[in-house]
Amino acid sequence: MPWAVSDRIMTMRLPLSKDNFATIISVYAPTMTNPDLNKESFYNQLASVLSGIPRTDSSITAVRILQCDEGCTQDHLDASSFLHHHWYMIDFIITKYRDKMDIHSTRAMGGC
Repeated sequence: MPWAVSDRIMTMRLPLSKDNFATIISVYAPTMTNPDLNKESFYNQLASVLSGIPRTDSSITAVRILQCDEGCTQDHLDASSFLHHHWYMIDFIITKYRDKMDIHSTRAMGGC
C-alpha cells in the first residue's frame, strides 16, 4: 500500500517472494528557489525514509527535479510561467549497488 510521507515523498513496500521485499520511493525534489527551510525539511524527511528501509530490502528511489531558467522563482509556478520560461525535468533512479542488475531500462516518459 502506498504511503505518502509528505506532498513530495511517497513510499511503497512490495513483496517479491516469501522473504524478499522491494521498497520503492518516489521523490519530487524542491527547486533551488524554495526557501532553505523547505529544502532542509525535505532532505530531513528523505533521510528518515531512507534510513527506515530494511537492509535486506531491494530499494529503488525515483527522483524528479523541476528546474527553471533564470528569472523564475517559486512564485512563478503557474500556467503562464510554463509559456515564458524554459523548464527542465531532471530524473534520477537511485538503487543499492547490489540491486543494479535488477534495473534493466530507465526511461523518462513525457506526460506521465
